[in-house]
Amino acid sequence: MKEFIKLEPFGVAVACDRMRTTFNAHNEQLLFENKTIDYLFMGDSITEQWDTRAYFDDLGFTVNRGVGGDSTVYIAKRAEADVFQLNPKNLVFLAGINDILTCAPDLWWKRAGADEETVLAQAEENICAVMQRCKEKGINGYFCSVLPTDFCVPYNGFGLEALVLRLNEKIQALCARNKMVFVDYYGALCTDDGLHIKEGYTYDGVHPNAVCYAEMAKILKKYIGAV
Repeated sequence: MKEFIKLEPFGVAVACDRMRTTFNAHNEQLLFENKTIDYLFMGDSITEQWDTRAYFDDLGFTVNRGVGGDSTVYIAKRAEADVFQLNPKNLVFLAGINDILTCAPDLWWKRAGADEETVLAQAEENICAVMQRCKEKGINGYFCSVLPTDFCVPYNGFGLEALVLRLNEKIQALCARNKMVFVDYYGALCTDDGLHIKEGYTYDGVHPNAVCYAEMAKILKKYIGAV
């Protein structure tokens, strides 16, 4: 057979780049106007799709810096620009499910998933780095558990649910060591088996619907003493 040129991918598509121009513009305006931010929400699509103003206007001025598809590695990389230069009084951090999803094999390209221990260790390191900067800046940190899921076939067969539990244990331990608040959404949202999100709380097995977001808001406000 005649030889052919086989190229590896040239690079990676970074999800958070999609919002970079917008966030840069918004951050500049917030700093120019010297706005005091009461609560800044940081995370992935679960945060991006949360209309935080609809639930938290009673807490003051809120800012949402969630990006769909983002992982903890890039959240940690952009935190200096999207969190710490804005110096919010409080940070609400929810991320990690996209890290875990990399452990699933790529069925289309027949590639094995990422090593589970490496992924969990890196996520722990990234989240810890954000906590450390919160301590340095005097920002109150509310670090939330990754939500339970209800993956469709075949992704329900890769043990990802167990990885969510393990990452949540790491986040809780990090909160204890760094004197941050661990917000346990997981316990309130999961079914009796302790692995899956309750029926009627998600439209695709991962992302919350309005019923779920309302419950999450209620839970968070209990942790911050607002109810």
